[in-house]
Amino acid sequence: MFSLATGNDAASKCLNCAAGKIAAGAGASACTICGAGKYASAATGASACTNCAAGTYNSLATGVSACVRCDASTLARATSPADGTADAVSKCSCAAGYWGAAATGSETTITCTACLKGKYRATAGATVVGDCLDCGAGTYSAADAATMCTQCQAGKYNALTTGNDDANDCKTCGANAASAAGSSAKTACTCNAGYHGPAMGAAAALTCAACGAGASTLSRTSGWPS
Repeated sequence: MFSLATGNDAASKCLNCAAGKIAAGAGASACTICGAGKYASAATGASACTNCAAGTYNSLATGVSACVRCDASTLARATSPADGTADAVSKCSCAAGYWGAAATGSETTITCTACLKGKYRATAGATVVGDCLDCGAGTYSAADAATMCTQCQAGKYNALTTGNDDANDCKTCGANAASAAGSSAKTACTCNAGYHGPAMGAAAALTCAACGAGASTLSRTSGWPS
């Protein structure tokens, strides 16, 4: 809060600064304007300006009560520095999982579009749709705006290198068979201990049969030729 220079004979003479301004300490006689990259909400009595949050910016040095969203539609689609340096729309970029061109000319926002399922973007700053990468073999992404791909579960595999947009793209190794999580080829599937079977060949899954009475396997290595 601040007070006028003279005639301050009651606490009621201490006033909150207007939006975009702060009283920079006890006993202030004037308000200080919050500059670009910062803001002060209306009539809060704040003693320090607040940095614009990630995904917002403020280019005005005249004091504002709120920062502008980088992407007008949804805060989470874009990002920006949250250290008080977001003083222009050029400091905005699309968040991980999204892509969009940088603002040009008189534009005051950017438009960020989600990477489609089957693809992902791990870091911020993608500017073209090609910056969204395919979820490769052994993985998939079942929702838009993925920041990472999901590994196929243990006991499954996926040999496709593109178009992996559903968990069903991961194929089962078969009954009584196993594979490590994220397996990218059917050759990763092996019959469990105590079971055996021929190589999968053109089949989609192993056929593993129990060893006969008095027989066993020492490890899960049967099912594929060495």
